[in-house]
This record gives sequence, structure tokens and C-alpha cells, in this order.
Amino acid sequence: MSAEARQIIINYLKKHPNATIKDIQRGTRLHVERYFPSIKTVYKLANLTLPNRLKRRSLAEQKREIINLIRKKPGISITEISSKTGICIGRIFGSIKKAYALAGVEYSKKPKHVVQRNIVKYIQKNNLATHYEINNALKCSLYKNFKSLRHAYKIAGVKYFNQQQKRTIKKRLEIINFIKHNQRATQRDVNSACKTKVQETFNGGIREAYEKAGVSYDIIRRNIHGAALSQIRESATSLESKIVKILRKNFGLNSVLEQVKINNCRIDIVLELNSKKFVIEVKDYRAKPICISEIKQVNRYLTITGATVGIIITTKRLNNKDNINGIKIFEVAEIDKLLSYIREQTNNTWQKLKGLK
Repeated sequence: MSAEARQIIINYLKKHPNATIKDIQRGTRLHVERYFPSIKTVYKLANLTLPNRLKRRSLAEQKREIINLIRKKPGISITEISSKTGICIGRIFGSIKKAYALAGVEYSKKPKHVVQRNIVKYIQKNNLATHYEINNALKCSLYKNFKSLRHAYKIAGVKYFNQQQKRTIKKRLEIINFIKHNQRATQRDVNSACKTKVQETFNGGIREAYEKAGVSYDIIRRNIHGAALSQIRESATSLESKIVKILRKNFGLNSVLEQVKINNCRIDIVLELNSKKFVIEVKDYRAKPICISEIKQVNRYLTITGATVGIIITTKRLNNKDNINGIKIFEVAEIDKLLSYIREQTNNTWQKLKGLK
């Protein structure tokens, strides 16, 4: 994870060369100081030139840089100067007025009521704005003009949402926008693209998301990945039959049972050898890998049947793993590995039984 985190920070800085340590932390949810000696090290590894704020400059150089900036951009605020140069005005000049005087530029600070009016207008246009967004957009300090963000929203006549509520609303809007542009997207597609769980973001799940997006939720579209379409169902049955034939050829006709019905559950294959019972599920998924629900399904079958070994045979593994929560996963092309694994398990059992005798 350490190497991955370092690379994430480096990549973020390459995309945002002017980012501060706080910007990186907000953008990556990682602390630079935990993975690097300093921010300068990150710039070096990213092959980027150090910004002025990180360079060592003499007092005279810092003064000259600020004076030149004020002459180029009359009216620039103290916040903008600090952001662009990384220099504290108060430490160098004592105040912004003295800096302007030395630059030979008349200083005219915006009256407080003007800044407040601008903040109110911004909130009315952006009802989910955070104080960071307001400060960056208007180059001012919200907390110098209002008691709190909630107070600013109240003055603007806009309903206030806390951070968690804003994140949820923004995520909902992102999902709705994605569905509008991808009108046949499945729940898996939405979760993957928006990095969320639509079933938790919306109380009504994927159906409510489609309804909010003004898109008809076509029930047939859901069945593209399932066994409801005849050609997919036939393909799944065919693969299951092939697996059964291979198992019976190698372990005997009476050792293999197919479509075993127990407690309202239908298990694809049950194999019993040398007092060892195997539960085998065949998943012929073409468009997607198996997911954790299939793992839970096999674990449930193990409890019902008293079997000790659970196996899934599929066309596509989950995250390329061959063992999840004790369930062995084999791809269709790995039949030889499957047979070897079963023999190994039954031989171990036979050796134990032999030792007991």
C-alpha cells in the first residue's frame, strides 16, 4: 500500500503542479508527510520544477517578487498573493497597505458589504458550495465576513446541508447524470463508473435512480447478464452437462449428483468420494465475473448439505482470485486443475480414514 500511496500522490501532483500539501490531502485522502520526507521530494520524483513558494529566497527577493506582482495585477488580494508566491505579507511588509505603497500602487480594499454580497450571490447560484469552494472562487475568506457557513446560507436564503448531506446529494446527481448518458447501464456499471453503491445512495436502489433521471427502467435490460434469455440459459445448461460428464468419467457415475434440490435450493452438482462431500456450482457468465453473492450462495449450500468443500466453476473469476472465503474457484479452461484438486482432497481423507483403522 505504501508504494501505491506514493504513486497516487506523485500522479496527483503531475496533474495539479500548483497543489499545496492540503490540496493533495483533500484530493487523494493521503498525508504527504507519511510517505515522503517533504513536499519537495514529491516534486523531484514527479520531475516538476519547484514553485516559488517552496524555493529559498532572501528577504529582498521576496519583497521584490511581491512588489512586481502587485504592479502587474493592481487590486490583487492578500490571499491571492500568498497563494501565488507562498510568502506571508504580514511577515515581510507588516500589512498589505505597506506592500501596495512600496509598489507605488493605490490600495483600495473592497468594502466588507461588497464581499458579503458576492458570497451570498455565489451561494444562491451554487447551493452545495463548501467554504473551500467559496474562498477559491471569490479569493476571500468566508469566515472573516460571516460567523459560519451556515450563517452565510441563512442570509442567502438557501437551505443549508452539512458535509455528509452535500456529498450524498452530489453523488446522487453524478449517478443521475451518468444514467442519462448511459440509459442501459446496470447497477454494476453505475457502481463502477461513479465509485459508489447505488443501492445505498438511493433508498429505492437502481429503480429510484432511473426514475430520478427520467429514464424508463427496462426490466428486459437487466436480464442481459442473467439466465432469463433463452440462449444464455441454454449455454449455461450445456456447460453444466459437460462438467457432469467429465466428473462422472473420472470419479464414477454414482458419485455425481446433478440438480440436487434441498430446502428450496437447487444445487448444480454434489460430488461424494471417500466420505468427502463437494458442492459444485457452475456459473457461465460472459459479460461479468462472479461476485461475492455467488460465494455466499455456495457457503449456504455447504451449511445445508454438511459438505466440507465448496467449488465454483466459472468463465470469469472475481479479481483473478482462486480462493475467496474458503471457496475454490476454477475457470472452465482449468478442468485438469479441478480434477487434481478433487483427487488431492479425497486422497487426504482416505489417508486419514486409513490411519484411524
